[in-house]
Amino acid sequence: MSGIHLRNIPAGMVALLKRRATAHGRSPHGEIRMTLARDAKVAPPREGYPSIRLHQVEVGGSQCWSREETYGDKGR
Repeated sequence: MSGIHLRNIPAGMVALLKRRATAHGRSPHGEIRMTLARDAKVAPPREGYPSIRLHQVEVGGSQCWSREETYGDKGR
């Protein structure tokens, strides 16, 4: 099995990992392995994501709305 060596992990992060490990009944090493295994499952697909297809919807009428009317971002 391959190994990974991590350096310069902030002390606060180590403390949080230890708390999570204790809450889950695992060692810190086991908690890190489980976290990596869970997050690796959501990696992007090899072929990439499909392109986004946008559609224009005709709503009838010819009124143009301003950004402010659409999003209500007055004072931005």
